[in-house]
Amino acid sequence: MVPNKIWELMPPDPKLEGQIRGLTKLIATKEQQRKIAIQRAYRKQYFYNRYTWDMEVNRQVEELLELRIQAAKLMVILCGKRETVTPDRIRQREESLGSDPFPLLIDRNQCLRYIGDEMLSYEERTFKYYRAVVLYNHFDRKCHRLCL
Repeated sequence: MVPNKIWELMPPDPKLEGQIRGLTKLIATKEQQRKIAIQRAYRKQYFYNRYTWDMEVNRQVEELLELRIQAAKLMVILCGKRETVTPDRIRQREESLGSDPFPLLIDRNQCLRYIGDEMLSYEERTFKYYRAVVLYNHFDRKCHRLCL
């Protein structure tokens, strides 16, 4: 157990000093060689595959653009459709009715004039629009303005 102060005061051993310098140079050269080998491998791989990477990115951009165009076309088609009463929806509603065929509370998507019109069939009177906007358009039509 020699104190650290004594080790610091000791002069370096000339044999070890030369070996230390040689090993330090060897380590530095090996690290430099490794760095150069990694750079060469990366450049080779990058320049070999770069063109395919660019093509993949361009293809993904083109596919995304095509999907956006298709979605816009479908939205235009959907906006042009009208919501109408279909027998399938009426049949589904009949199956979903419980013991109370005429509830006291009506849904906000039902036409108030149709609920009170006893000349219509039960299905037409209790028809529910899926979207409130369609119901509002229904009310704005000429026939309802004249009836009110």
